[in-house]
Amino acid sequence: MKTCKGIIWGVAFVIAGILLCLDAFEVINFDIFFDGWWTLFLIIPGFVGIFADEHKVGNGVLLLVGILLLLACQDVISFNILGKLAFPIVILAIGVSLLCSNMINKGIRKSIDEVNAGSKAQGEYNAIFSGQDIKLDKEEFKGTNINTIFGGIKLDLRDAKIKEDVVINCKAIFGGIDLIMPSNVRVKVKSSCAFGGVENNNTNDDAKVIVYVDATCVFGGIDIK
Repeated sequence: MKTCKGIIWGVAFVIAGILLCLDAFEVINFDIFFDGWWTLFLIIPGFVGIFADEHKVGNGVLLLVGILLLLACQDVISFNILGKLAFPIVILAIGVSLLCSNMINKGIRKSIDEVNAGSKAQGEYNAIFSGQDIKLDKEEFKGTNINTIFGGIKLDLRDAKIKEDVVINCKAIFGGIDLIMPSNVRVKVKSSCAFGGVENNNTNDDAKVIVYVDATCVFGGIDIK
C-alpha cells in the first residue's frame, strides 16, 4: 500500500515538474498560483488516498470538498451555495462510510460475534474530555470496551496474558485510542470510520491468538502497535 502511494505521489510530482519546465521555456502558459491553487492541498491527497489508502470514503469526501472549493474560487459556483452544501455532505459521507464498512466487513463480523458469544469481557474504559493511561501487568485479558469522546485512552497490553481470541470494541468520537499489543498475538480489524481511521501496525502474522478490534471512528483515530 505504501509503495502504491509512493508511485502515485511520484507521478504527480513528475507531471508538475514537466508542466513547470514547459512554462519556463514558454511552450505553455502554466501558472501554479491560479485562483484557488491552495485547494490542491485537498484535491491531490484525496485523489491519491482513493487509490492507496484503506479508507476510501473519507478520501473521496476530501477530494469532493477540494473540487467544490476550486469551483467556487473559479466562480463556477458561489460560496453561498457551497456553505449550504457543507453540512449535508458531512452527514452523507458519514452514512455512506458506515454502510460501506459494514458490507465490506461481513466475514470478520461473523468471527467477532462468535468470540463475543463465548467471552467474558472485562468492563470498559471511558474518556470524555479527559485521558487515561492503562497498563495491565501480568493480568489475564479477556477483552474490553473502550470509548472516547473528545478524549484519549492508551491501553498497554504488552505484559498482559492473552490465552485465547478476544475482542476489543473501540469507539473514538473526536478522540484517540492507542492499543499496544503483546508479541504473542495478531490483530484483525473491523472498522467503520468517517473522517477518521485505524492504523494497524501489528505485523505478527504467525501468532495463533487473535485480538479482534471492532472500531468505530468519527473524527477520531485508533493506533494499534
